[in-house]
Amino acid sequence: MKDYTALLLNCYIKQKQIHKLKDFVEKKNISDQPLDVETAIEVCKESNQIDLALSIAEKARMEECYIQIMIEFKSKKFY
Repeated sequence: MKDYTALLLNCYIKQKQIHKLKDFVEKKNISDQPLDVETAIEVCKESNQIDLALSIAEKARMEECYIQIMIEFKSKKFY
């Protein structure tokens, strides 16, 4: 699942079809998708799609991950 998730998200991102990726995340229940949630969050963070990473973490009920993303993003934002 990790490879599938990374490939899917990277294809959307490299084709600059972030709106399709956002629609995919927003319209569907994350837990029902054949995605590795942790990989999805990492790919989004690496491609600077912080809002999308936060949305995935929130939908997956990964509170600690959500907070960690917020901490990482805020610290990078100020430097």
